[in-house]
Amino acid sequence: MMPVKFVEGDLFVSTEIKAYAHGCNCAGAMGRGIALEFKAHWPKMYEEYKTRCSRGEFTLGDVFVWEEEGQTIFNLGTQPDWKRSARLTAISSSVNKMLEEAEKRNIEEIALPQIGAGLGGLKWQDVKKTLEESGRLTNIQLLVVENYKPGIAILSEVKIWNKVVHCQKEPYDIYIGRGISNYGLPQSKWGNPFKLGRDGNRKEVLEKYNQWVRSHPELMESIVELRNKTLGCWCAPLSCHGDVLSRLVQEVYGKEEVVPIKPQLSFFDDF
Repeated sequence: MMPVKFVEGDLFVSTEIKAYAHGCNCAGAMGRGIALEFKAHWPKMYEEYKTRCSRGEFTLGDVFVWEEEGQTIFNLGTQPDWKRSARLTAISSSVNKMLEEAEKRNIEEIALPQIGAGLGGLKWQDVKKTLEESGRLTNIQLLVVENYKPGIAILSEVKIWNKVVHCQKEPYDIYIGRGISNYGLPQSKWGNPFKLGRDGNRKEVLEKYNQWVRSHPELMESIVELRNKTLGCWCAPLSCHGDVLSRLVQEVYGKEEVVPIKPQLSFFDDF
């Protein structure tokens, strides 16, 4: 059987994911949270979902399957309406039905957000246990985005290749930020030329940085320098361009095993 994998990243950035799932209320509304993004990505699916809810054809514990352009979306009936909390029994029932439908379609992997928690009103640890119980009954891999990182693709095989830390709070190997003369920090070639506000929101800025690095062969050839290093920047623990660099390292080195290396440089060493 296949254990559930809890990963980080942005559900809609990865090109590897072909099947998605999310929790829905049974009142025909996708107006808040990640459901709003599902609605925006698949508007025709939303219209069909709304129709089924109005007819009473989508209730707690149900799963509504939508297939479009090579992608499969599992809408899970986890919450009676937006005013009342999700129910663990409904999550268990709808997830198990989803897995049955996925097996019929030879789907091997499904990505989903933290269903039932947040706007769903349930404690995440309770939902997590329910998902793990379902995962023990199937060979289908469930990828649950437990830590949302805007603009960062989630990967089927998530390994910690790089740790990204705040350069004033933790030791680091390589500084990847802009030049800060007050702290004696020179401009790094890995510094992000794009700025929040001027160049977009966090997600947009990170995607621009991702494309910028990829468009510079000299940087892509230098990715080896970052392998298994602790990266120091100013945004951590918020998602930042260090997370983009970490993902690029993963792409370059695939599934190789990495042995942790102790940091050699610390911000505090300068004082």
